[in-house]
Amino acid sequence: MREWVDNGLLAGVIGAAAFAALFLPGLAWQYRRFGRLSFARLLGLAAVCLYATALFTYTLLPLPDRATVCSAYSGGVNLRPFSFIEDFRRLAVGRTFTEFVTTFTVLQVAFNVVLFIPFGVILRRYFARSILFATLLGFVTSWLIELTQLTGFWFIYPCAYRAADIDDVLANTLGAFVGAVLAPLLLWWMPRAQQLQEERLVPRPVTVWRRWVGMAIDGTLVVLTMWGAGVGARVVAVLLGARDPEWVGWVDQAGIVGATLIVFVWPAWNHLAASVGQTAVWLTPRWRTPDGGWHDGSRWQRVLRSLIVSGPWTLAFVVGHGPWLWLLLVVPAAIVLVPFTKTHRSLSGLLTRAYIVDIREADATRALPVHPRRGGAGGAEAAAGSSAAPASLS
Repeated sequence: MREWVDNGLLAGVIGAAAFAALFLPGLAWQYRRFGRLSFARLLGLAAVCLYATALFTYTLLPLPDRATVCSAYSGGVNLRPFSFIEDFRRLAVGRTFTEFVTTFTVLQVAFNVVLFIPFGVILRRYFARSILFATLLGFVTSWLIELTQLTGFWFIYPCAYRAADIDDVLANTLGAFVGAVLAPLLLWWMPRAQQLQEERLVPRPVTVWRRWVGMAIDGTLVVLTMWGAGVGARVVAVLLGARDPEWVGWVDQAGIVGATLIVFVWPAWNHLAASVGQTAVWLTPRWRTPDGGWHDGSRWQRVLRSLIVSGPWTLAFVVGHGPWLWLLLVVPAAIVLVPFTKTHRSLSGLLTRAYIVDIREADATRALPVHPRRGGAGGAEAAAGSSAAPASLS
């Protein structure tokens, strides 16, 4: 029992870490697929992360010592279905009902059923699969787990470190079936992906949190690009047998500049105006015309706006010393200004007189064609007006 508790705690820690890693990609995926954020679906993602790690820890952990695994673990295989029934009959003799149902053998069978009930629930309701599909996938997943145990984690260990039992597969499959049947009752509050997709192209107000999510996506992409370039350069240096070559520093700087160009400048140069993160959350900057209409801005307007924050930040990292580091303050300044500027346009919009609008908001005066990946035309006066927050800055 202590092992079950420890595995549960470990699953909670690993599951939380997995959800943290997938949180921002999950937000971006929801915005692109559904056109908005669904907190219920986000909670479902957390449940998927927790359950997936629990399934791993409860069925495959703890891993034994490789040197003593063959002497310490008997392993074994049971290919005779329903052999647990005979065990139940034997255990029932001379025991009260309470004593019988609390024996390890009974609890193990019950646990194997319960373990896969969330599997069926998640497949049926969160991923919108049929009862048959959820049951069959539960069967296949259970077999893979048993084979992993039987083969010593696919031959990492010289022998099996857990017993492979067909009764476990049957109990797991039953649990997946029960979960799939009960899913509409247990997850009645979970919106279906198809229902959310039907409103994908409906324009939404430009909110502070939506702007911050776009900024977070941009920042994450920049950091990952920088990190990937730096790690790749160092791996190549190790393979070449070079010790701290000068060109590794050049690659680091090239990674910083390249990240800025990819995430911010290239979209602006290519008539998209919005950064990668803004596009992910269906936002784009637009400019006012003298007659009160809207336009997408000239190429130089768009590029200038894209460099208001990313330019000083990139320069500070490339130079990397002295007073240039003060330029990094442009990033927190841009974040803080979001709630206090019209349409939450922040620093770059404030200095270039751009407004942030929903990409999907129709605009009859738009000069540029709709980009196929963006799902609709750019913003309109209604979007900018409705999303403007009471603010001290214009």
